Amino acid sequence: MKSFRVWKRLASDYGFEGAFRGENVLKFRNAVILMVGAGLTTASALSFTIRMYPGNPLPNSSVNASTRTVTTERFGSIRAVLLAKLRDVGLTWDDLVHASTRLAPIESQMLEVGEISQLISSLKHQYTKEDMQTILITVKAGSVVRNLFTSVVEDGTSPNDVTDHVLKRLLDDWIARGYFNSSTYPNRDAFGSRQTSEAIGVDIGSTVTSALSDDHSLNELNSAAIRSGLSSLQQFGFVYIREAVSSDVLSHLKESLNITGRPSGEVGAVLLSKDANISHSRASPNRLQLVLRGSKLEELTASIHTAVLPLITSHYDRRGIQSRLILTDVRLVVVDHAAHELSWTTYNQRGGFSVMIPLQTHDCRSGSQEFIPGSHMLLETNINLIRRIFMFLERYIGFKRPLTITELSADGTWQAGDAFVFDNRLLIRGTGNDLFRSGSYILAKYETADEAPSPFFLRRNVLLRLAQFFSALAYIS
Repeated sequence: MKSFRVWKRLASDYGFEGAFRGENVLKFRNAVILMVGAGLTTASALSFTIRMYPGNPLPNSSVNASTRTVTTERFGSIRAVLLAKLRDVGLTWDDLVHASTRLAPIESQMLEVGEISQLISSLKHQYTKEDMQTILITVKAGSVVRNLFTSVVEDGTSPNDVTDHVLKRLLDDWIARGYFNSSTYPNRDAFGSRQTSEAIGVDIGSTVTSALSDDHSLNELNSAAIRSGLSSLQQFGFVYIREAVSSDVLSHLKESLNITGRPSGEVGAVLLSKDANISHSRASPNRLQLVLRGSKLEELTASIHTAVLPLITSHYDRRGIQSRLILTDVRLVVVDHAAHELSWTTYNQRGGFSVMIPLQTHDCRSGSQEFIPGSHMLLETNINLIRRIFMFLERYIGFKRPLTITELSADGTWQAGDAFVFDNRLLIRGTGNDLFRSGSYILAKYETADEAPSPFFLRRNVLLRLAQFFSALAYIS
């Protein structure tokens, strides 16, 4: 009884007054004890327990895509300036669009230039170097655009000429990187009629639909949504994008891929009749995966990347990573009734990103995904192991437990066309399907040449301590 009173007093002292009575005090005690057993100090265990109290709201990790705007409106006055610069070097807007289809960071850099130019023009006075630094921090520009603006300002360029000079140097940079030189990219036709499994992880020259095109059936992210999404990706390892794929694109995709709620065997038979080279496998008896990249059906999925791609290219650009981004995998996954949950896994220990887009609305019972927020930090190889664990814990405590994608939506569903973008190092697994209908989603992976997949491995004692930590969470969830 005395022990109970001590823990109740601790609960009250640390902000739980009135929240814990009876068995809840015991939960508080057991959580702290297990965390201490997992290697935390008593003070840290108390702090983590308090911050994981279920009354705290989940951190924001969602952004909204918007319906397509006219390209001239999206990029404002810089489009006209860039067109003139393109003509000066013998290029056209179509050349720019074509380069963008190869996953070059053209759109994201144009958005940054446009936003910075607007902020400069809004200044009431002659800008200074300090003004430019403030603007670059506000926009969170990538390394290329940030260095160009810094260089132009240091040259003493007048405010009216800053954008003109930056766009000229930016175009020179794109040319130097070979974005307009087709010979620097693999020829997509060279892959020929091979089994699509041979294309996994290999650059075969796959392209996507560019957001610079005039296709108004596409949805897109604005600059503010990209910044918010990047923050969530870097901190928690994932972001949920509402309406990433428009209803028009989604309807066309479902019709073309024969997605009508039929069992996976029927869907697979129809797609194999269209291209017998589509590789297929089952992660479990009721979960079919069909590798579409490298097949005749690959082009059908080209439009799903439009809203997601600027987010991913911005991530690499802001980290100063110059390696080219590659679309390394696109597959259709069909989850039948009675499919059981899968084991925890990571998609690539070295990094990269994946996106999952459901073709039908999923709820918690129809084959969603479960993931551990912040677990990508455990595989940050440039940080020592103990630091990685604590960086993971700092991110995880805001969520208190593993989450399913359906929990990220206000109505508890994973809506068709909404994208779940995640770091390939995030711990994730498929959940079971208890409903008498099949669910399906498209999975696409983006990686650089330096991010070749390697096995996921953590030392046994680390996994045991993490298991103790998750046991502690079960007491207070």
